[in-house]
Formats: sequence, structure tokens, C-alpha cells
Amino acid sequence: MLANEWNGRKVCFTSDIYKVDDRERLRLPNPHALNVEWIASLFAPVFAEITGAAAETVLADDYPAPTARLAAYRRLGLEFSTDGWARLHAGIDDAWLCERIGDLFAGSLVVGFETPPYLARILRAQGIPLIDTTIHPVRFMPDYVFGMRSNVPDLHARLGAFAMADEAIRDEARLSRARSIRAFRRGWPEAGAAVFFGQIAVDSSLIVDGRMAGLADVTRALADLRDTYPHVYYRPHPHIERRRAVEAAVAEVGGITWTEAAAYDLLAVPTVAAVASLSSSVLHEARYFGVPARRVLANRDPALDGDTGTGLPAFLPMHPDILGIAAWRHVLGAAPAPAPGGRRLQDGALRTSINMTWGR
Repeated sequence: MLANEWNGRKVCFTSDIYKVDDRERLRLPNPHALNVEWIASLFAPVFAEITGAAAETVLADDYPAPTARLAAYRRLGLEFSTDGWARLHAGIDDAWLCERIGDLFAGSLVVGFETPPYLARILRAQGIPLIDTTIHPVRFMPDYVFGMRSNVPDLHARLGAFAMADEAIRDEARLSRARSIRAFRRGWPEAGAAVFFGQIAVDSSLIVDGRMAGLADVTRALADLRDTYPHVYYRPHPHIERRRAVEAAVAEVGGITWTEAAAYDLLAVPTVAAVASLSSSVLHEARYFGVPARRVLANRDPALDGDTGTGLPAFLPMHPDILGIAAWRHVLGAAPAPAPGGRRLQDGALRTSINMTWGR
């Protein structure tokens, strides 16, 4: 897509408009509102300068509009809950509602944060261009990395001009591993061990076949690992919820050792033979450390696998240059690609901007 084909009139920033998180005290507001506001504040001025585009945010909080969050659930006959969200996540089987959702974005370039499959399908069906963004699962480097992709081949190719080379990421993994070998000297897992990585309770990556995977899936996976490897360790998520319930479930499996060692230290030491998880991003990172990884859930890794149903390829790990306006002039077809590294941003620019901490 070239800038003059889109006409540059409007950019819509959005995310998973129908996500419902049962952990929230107030479930009606969109739990992704902060992410959408952040992405808009980061990139809306860039689009405005290049094309003059006006920016809008779409959160579907405008009840009683027919596309509003609660109204959509009522029309679909779904409980307004995390279970209901899991059921609609892959696709919405209501042509009228899909058309109305598409109307929200008509004539726009959509910039989504972790765009769900149901929305990506609607945008594709109605010919609406999408740039999908996420925080790429490679999180052991000095800064976080944007993942980006598009349902428009030309746009995706232009984004690819700013993708990090796989070799560069492997170099960073080698540096991380070397640091761990120096710093992580005690508490190594036993030789031949498998490490299972826990996750937070509500996450789109846990949705499979219309349901949210949970603790029962974890315990079955642990039992399988215990029967396969001489030693199995459970590494909880840093922001573990219901810790006592998880500890009790892991203990009931039997033969599982709880560890609080850092994820990247565990990926670095030679005694770890494999890692596993329902769908943790650590599985993606393990490939850079040369550690075999087992994904328990039969769903896709969006940073590794494309999705023909939504028209979206795998996320590209973006070079920090994508935070600069010169890169976007090229992505939108307004200028040739600039020389790499032509403008230096602050160290840890994305980490500073998102003001959150994962990984190393």
C-alpha cells in the first residue's frame, strides 16, 4: 500500500475491543484502553506529520451502540466474561455485526495492538489495511523490540526493511547466556532437566478451541514431562496469581521442583535439556539459546507462524529505527528507506516508553 492509495485521511488505533478479564473489578471498560492510548500517543503524531491523518481510538466502550462491548455479547448470546471472550476470539459468526464492526474502521488505516483474530478477519474481508503491533517475545536484549506485521503485502515488505536480522538476535542471546554463566553459579537444575514456565491466568495466547486453558492443562503437562525427563522444574510467572493454588496443584502432581531462578539463567545453563509451557513467550526465546521447546497448546505462535485465516504473516522483530519518523516515511511510501541507525534514540527507548518490565 502506498500513502496516496490510503489517502491519509484517518488512522484508527485499536486492540482487542471485546476482551473481558474476569480479574478486573470493573469489566465493562476495555482492559486494553491504556495500550491503545499508548500506541496512539507514540505514533499518531508521526502519521499526522507525514500524511496529515486525523487519529481516532476505537475501544467499543460506547454502549448502547450495537458494536459496543456489552451490546455485542448480548447479540451473540454470550456471557460477558473471560469464557465468553474465549468463545468469540477466533471469529464472530454474525455477518451483520461483522459489517458494523468494519464500519468503525472504514476509510482508515488501522494500527492495532495485539489485534485479535476475529477483528483481523473482519478487516481483511472488508479490505481495510492493518498494521498489527505487539511487544515482540524476544525480551532478553537491552531494550524491548516492537513486533509488527500487516495484512497488506506491500506494507509488510516496507516494514521488513527495518526488521532485525535473526543473527543479531542470536548474538544478543549469546551475550545473555555468557552473563548467566558468570552470575548464576548456584541452584542449577539437575542434568537432563525440563523446565515448565507458568503464565498469568488470562491471556489471549491461552485461548484454544474456544476456551481459556488453565491450571488443569498445566498439571497434565507436568505429569507428562515427569514421565519423560529425569527431573522437572516449575518456574512460576513473575506476576503469579493465586500462588497458593498453583503451589498446591504442582505439589499434587508429585516429583516437580519449584524454582524461582531467572528465565534467562535457566535457558543458559547446560543442565536444562528442554523447556515447556502452555504458550509462554519463553518458548519463542528458547530457540535463540539452542534449547528445545515444547508448546503444549495446539495454537499458533504469532511471532513465528503466520495465519492464512486472517491474512497476517508472522510478526517481524523491529529495529529501534522504527520509533523514528524517517522509517515511517518509507513504510508509508513517502520516501526511500533511510540508512540504518541514522538517528539515535535514548537507550532503552521502548522500555522507557511502555514503563513496564519483563524479561532480563
